[in-house]
Amino acid sequence: MANLQVSLLGRLQVRRGETPLNLGSPQQQAMFVVLLMRAGQAATAADLVEALWGADEPPSAMTALRTYAWRLRKVLEQDSRNPSTLVSLGDGYRLVLDNKDVDFLHAEELANRAERAREADDLDGAYELLESALTLWQGEPLAAIPGPFAARQRDRLTETRLSLQEKRIQTGLALGYGGRFISELQGLIDQYPLRERLHALLMQAQHQSGRRADALAAFRHVRQLLVDELGVEPGPELTSLHQRLLAGDTGLVDPPEAAEPPQTPTPVPPPLPVTDAAAPGAGRPGFQPPAQLPPQPADFTGRSHLAVTLCSAMNTPDRGALPVVVLVGMGGVGKSALALHVAHRIRDAYPDGQLYAHLRGGDGEPLRPEGVLTGFLSALGHKPDEIPKGLEALTALFRTTVDRHRILVVLDDAKDAEQVRPLLPGAANCGVLVTSRSRLNGLSAGMQAEVHAFLPAEALELLSRTIGAERVEREPAAALELMGCCAYLPLAVRIVAARLAARPQWTVQSLARRLADERTRVSQLRAGDMTISAAFDVSYRQLTDHQSAALRRTASIDSPDLSLACAAALLGTDEPDAEDLLESLVDAAMLESPSAGKYRFHSLLRGFARDKASSQEQSAALSRLLDYLFASSMAAFAQFVSGDPIEDALSPAQVQGARLTTAAEARAWAAAEGDCALALAGQIARTVVSEPAPGAVRTGPGGGCASASTC
Repeated sequence: MANLQVSLLGRLQVRRGETPLNLGSPQQQAMFVVLLMRAGQAATAADLVEALWGADEPPSAMTALRTYAWRLRKVLEQDSRNPSTLVSLGDGYRLVLDNKDVDFLHAEELANRAERAREADDLDGAYELLESALTLWQGEPLAAIPGPFAARQRDRLTETRLSLQEKRIQTGLALGYGGRFISELQGLIDQYPLRERLHALLMQAQHQSGRRADALAAFRHVRQLLVDELGVEPGPELTSLHQRLLAGDTGLVDPPEAAEPPQTPTPVPPPLPVTDAAAPGAGRPGFQPPAQLPPQPADFTGRSHLAVTLCSAMNTPDRGALPVVVLVGMGGVGKSALALHVAHRIRDAYPDGQLYAHLRGGDGEPLRPEGVLTGFLSALGHKPDEIPKGLEALTALFRTTVDRHRILVVLDDAKDAEQVRPLLPGAANCGVLVTSRSRLNGLSAGMQAEVHAFLPAEALELLSRTIGAERVEREPAAALELMGCCAYLPLAVRIVAARLAARPQWTVQSLARRLADERTRVSQLRAGDMTISAAFDVSYRQLTDHQSAALRRTASIDSPDLSLACAAALLGTDEPDAEDLLESLVDAAMLESPSAGKYRFHSLLRGFARDKASSQEQSAALSRLLDYLFASSMAAFAQFVSGDPIEDALSPAQVQGARLTTAAEARAWAAAEGDCALALAGQIARTVVSEPAPGAVRTGPGGGCASASTC
């Protein structure tokens, strides 16, 4: 169908024009992916069952397939009765899309064009095409899509990306850009230590940069690694390369002198040598290379594909503008750990030093830019009497000092764009990495990347590193259950891992049972001075009164997703005002918006927000939602059974429900709000109440409530 754009080189996203589409449950998305990856070829029902469930096929598999197809057509088709995008063929289906509208098919086409350009000796063109193909990756392919087929495709697409990176680097080496790839290759080798091709490329890049000794040392390292891990010697490519290095082969990968990088914007002057601040030619007088990066976490886990994307964004060759990358995410999601991991991996690309500041954006008194700049200038070699007063003068001197130098600036926990903007160097040869709990609207950033919770495998890996793999392997089901209780939030995983490490006599299952009750889970997630509540409270204190009230009230309902209309009912306001409040919470990383008009809590944040609310506040919010759903249900019922006497037996609606004028609108409303209505009914059913006084609000430990007239 026209106007559908599909991205799967990261989290699965489908858009019609500028509007994101909700493909439903993970299993339903998995079916869409199976059809998508067949590139227009049909999949039989048997193909789909094997791809989605493998050997664990449920008895209801065929019914589930039909349901998934029906729901997908509701989303993808303009007329689901006459489908043109998801069409039936025999007992299976075929997905009809234009290749150019699917990111991985577009990447394959760019790679094919790059190969043709290389065959035609157009190395510049090949390099540009490979760069374009790699920019389409936005994280782990098909992230969070379940099923054996998706797992196989993830491996395939990851291998494709790695192959494209190798081809891009090899082409760049032929053009003479060796120095630009050293840090990137070292990062890739950290992920794929036994891939000999990467080691060969690193040796060539080091040799081309005049670091022959490093290249020889790199060979010794990989040889020892292969012998220790696999019991084999390096293959022919590495062995031949080593022999040529020993022989002093100066033409190893040296390019013609006339080679120029592709897409050259305004030339960036090379950094001045800064090996000794007092030596002649060591840069500006008084300049000294700072090294302020804190150590990276020793147990850093996961984020491999996002880390590679961030490294590439911070180390783009021939850039014409300052690279600024912002990592955004809720408290406890691991933004700072990821930033430090990336900063250490790319530090070789910024040989003139690294500056670091914790901006305390979540504290009551965030650092002022003047104080940060004074510290930076002192670290760069300026004496106290050389440092001016006033923000403009400080910024001007800072930018003058770092001009023509390659300096990495890491700004952790920024409050807003106003705090960050004066701290930005003016030269494109520097780089800035920022973390923040909220989107820095108004900041000119090349990339604002959202940092999400761990994937299950990443959470289990961190747990295994802390308490020992054998302990996790003894209780695999309990370990996965425990990670689910943590909602895969890195800080929560660290907390439970620390508790188990300190209590070797505990079983994993025993701690999972302690966290089984969602009502007390947040208070249980603590280990020493690490607590989930403290991490969330930092962001909560930054909210306005209206925002904090909206957070507490929308957290009242158990439904994982919440429509704008239901949220407005919970808040007791109209939809435009509700949308403004909810979108501000999304910007503050306290709420997620999986699609337009839909909102979602991270489960631990929902528990935290409920703990902040009084029982009366929750009861009133749920009572308003119940009244809205009741009124809307009556309006929907009337479209199908007009004049039915049951209407006279029901209490009159207390509020205005959804305006439904046709049976089709009523059916669509029921499909959209059914999950929320069922969640509320379940809460009410679980509520343990005593007989209320007339007109009283009823509450109970399950969090459900209703007015006496409608509960």
